Amino acid sequence: MTRGIGNASGNCIIITASNIVLDGQGYNITYWSGGTGVGISATSVNNITIKNVVINKSTADVTTANNYGISFLTVTNSTIQNVTVRTNGTAFNIGLLVNSSNNNTLINNTIFTGGSSSNNNGISISDSNTTTVTFNTINNSNGNALYVDTATSNNNIIINNSIISSASLNLDLEIATAALNNTFFIDQAIRNYSFTGVGSKIIVNDSRFGVVSFLDTINGSGSNLSNMIRIGNNSVYVNSTVSGGGSFNKSANVTFFNTPTYYLPEIRRDEVTCPSNVCTALTSLTGPTISFNVTGWSNYSIFENAILVSACGTLSTAGGQYVLTQGIGNASGNCIIITGDNIVLDGQGYNITYGSGGTGNGIKATSVNNITIKNVWINKSTECE
Repeated sequence: MTRGIGNASGNCIIITASNIVLDGQGYNITYWSGGTGVGISATSVNNITIKNVVINKSTADVTTANNYGISFLTVTNSTIQNVTVRTNGTAFNIGLLVNSSNNNTLINNTIFTGGSSSNNNGISISDSNTTTVTFNTINNSNGNALYVDTATSNNNIIINNSIISSASLNLDLEIATAALNNTFFIDQAIRNYSFTGVGSKIIVNDSRFGVVSFLDTINGSGSNLSNMIRIGNNSVYVNSTVSGGGSFNKSANVTFFNTPTYYLPEIRRDEVTCPSNVCTALTSLTGPTISFNVTGWSNYSIFENAILVSACGTLSTAGGQYVLTQGIGNASGNCIIITGDNIVLDGQGYNITYGSGGTGNGIKATSVNNITIKNVWINKSTECE
């Protein structure tokens, strides 16, 4: 674009060919001062890019419905990027509409939607798959920020968008069709929400800590989805007891990222050992990525049963499972002294070096019963012979 443009009647830009790039260069498109229209409409095309443009619905007539900033209909493999959209009217005024379209990306856009009635959505995805919605800012004065419908809308990905609408104005998220599956929420804060009917399967991902992938549909509505599903450092919690909050007590796969190395790990539910009929490991629990299945919800974490040893000292906890985490040594005398019964010391292949100052023992056990010492190299220091 080389200047701002507008159209008093209907759509302003209509894209009918594939492999097109429209760069607005920061200019304005003003559409439909006479009533209903679309700023940019694309139908049955592939691999188009719309970027760097400001799209405004004219304020000359705000009494009409179905005004869209950008409309994709049967569009594939395309991108809307760095676009600002402002809409107005009565009902069904939508910032970005993706309908019957697949494999599209909406990134770094700013959307202001308004209307005197209802269903004025920031981003609306209908009958569409694998739409990536990321780093957008949505500010609605009367409508939902994110709206997804039709059961054939699957595998859509919502990443780190900023929803700055007042929480009292409709919903941050409405999934309006039951049995809509595999919507991904990655680093995405969601306040008020609604899952229609029997609900939908969703995946919630905090890229710092982990993922919760529901294997059955969750449903209902509430005021804070991000507070219902909380993923932290070696901790995941889903609140399945909030009155009116919906049904979240469903089977899910849990994954933790970037965990420390565990030596004798177990899955815990509410800080006690999780029963085998509730928790099932899907990977090794030693880290750094750990996955397990749960049949229902509370608080889950990974617990280290081993007592970690990183320096010479006394092992006194009866029944303790001690594990060396590095090579250790003692310049004067004994390195490891065992004083408790039923102890296991697993050296994990590390070295114990003792007696660099003279006489000593690598490991000394006295008056104890049923101990095991394994997988360790014990070397007398050669510094003093």
